[in-house]
Amino acid sequence: KIIYTHLDVIKNVVERNGTLRADFFRDIWNVEKVRKEFDTKEIQFFKDILREGQEKGVFCIDDIDMTAELMHYCIKGIEVPYIRGRIGENLDTETCRKYVTNIVFGALQRNDNL
Repeated sequence: KIIYTHLDVIKNVVERNGTLRADFFRDIWNVEKVRKEFDTKEIQFFKDILREGQEKGVFCIDDIDMTAELMHYCIKGIEVPYIRGRIGENLDTETCRKYVTNIVFGALQRNDNL
């Protein structure tokens, strides 16, 4: 759910502001500077979630810090295709979310016995 919340927030901000939309796709470096604080907070949020999941035995993660950063950058990597409607465009929302969930939980070695 957190992944789609992130993507939906970014998409809504970009779509609400036509100028921002143009800037987002044209000058990604300026956007990156503006987002730096947000990104830092999001990575910390992922660390907290992963740490709690590991403590509860939900995830088996070797390096929480690295995993949180990788999750963050993977999600950022699909922002533009998501905004443009290119991710799962032939799939219904539920099926698309299932694929994303399977990839994330598979990478985190989720304990399905819980």
